[in-house]
Amino acid sequence: MKHILSQCLAAGVLPLAAPIAATAGPRQQADDAGAAVYLPILIVGIVLVSLVARQMFRRPAKAAPLEPGQSRDYGAAGAAVCRGCGLPFARDVLDLNMLVGKLVRCPHCGKWAVLPAASPAEVAAAEERERQKLRGGAPATAVTPQLSKEEQLRRRIEDSRYE
Repeated sequence: MKHILSQCLAAGVLPLAAPIAATAGPRQQADDAGAAVYLPILIVGIVLVSLVARQMFRRPAKAAPLEPGQSRDYGAAGAAVCRGCGLPFARDVLDLNMLVGKLVRCPHCGKWAVLPAASPAEVAAAEERERQKLRGGAPATAVTPQLSKEEQLRRRIEDSRYE
């Protein structure tokens, strides 16, 4: 601020510099205090936006086909079984945690869901469905009881979103 005043004196604009000096001094101190508060908030916001963008725009890696009797390593976050197609996949450690599960996208059918870690029995059944699908057997769909008309319609609408 002193530098601006000295430049104004040198240029002969002293009458204009006095009102600037009277209003700019306290405001600059208030701006410095505000910057100290808003900077950490800005940094946290940028980190959160980048994590969400990473989740939304990443392409999940396709898992290698399973041979009979072969098991897959699902990593530290464990496996999940898609509710749409019934196939297993690995959850990422950095997936968004929603307390009841992680927000994940199925690499097989592309549907988003909040899925908890699957039990070993669920993973084994899903791997068997995947093997049947690879052999050309029965379609790899989750086993469901008789669905009501409303539930059938809802599932048909949900499935048509990705066509």
